[in-house]
Amino acid sequence: MRKLNKQPYVNIINLKEEQKEYVKLCNNKSKKFQDYIAWELHVKKILHKFSSSADLYNFKKYCIIQDRVFSDAPNLFGTYVALLIALILDRVSPELSIMGLILLFLYSTWCGITQHRNVTKGSGFFKDIIEMIDNFEKEQTKDD
Repeated sequence: MRKLNKQPYVNIINLKEEQKEYVKLCNNKSKKFQDYIAWELHVKKILHKFSSSADLYNFKKYCIIQDRVFSDAPNLFGTYVALLIALILDRVSPELSIMGLILLFLYSTWCGITQHRNVTKGSGFFKDIIEMIDNFEKEQTKDD
């Protein structure tokens, strides 16, 4: 699990703790919540604690940025690096280009394994939080 940047509104919601609980829930090991709906209701209660829509909007933007940090961008960058190494090795010696292709294959395999691990470690956490904020905002506009 990657480390979160300094989190705003930690006095309202502790994302580190929520993410730990989310991972437990995803792996059916949560003792605090029976199912996803119970966790969602818990988060919804927390969202009511935001004092203004501007605070909630800023928090949502923070979650969007964190979601991007947790995305596949590093895997994409690594693939380009492996491809570049393969091309350089091909220019140096055609025999070495096979090593570059093997490197590219191994890196792609590693990315697949990493992606699977991220799914089991709750990589959808921020997407779910963002979705809950969106739903919460819709409910608030209906009430107004």
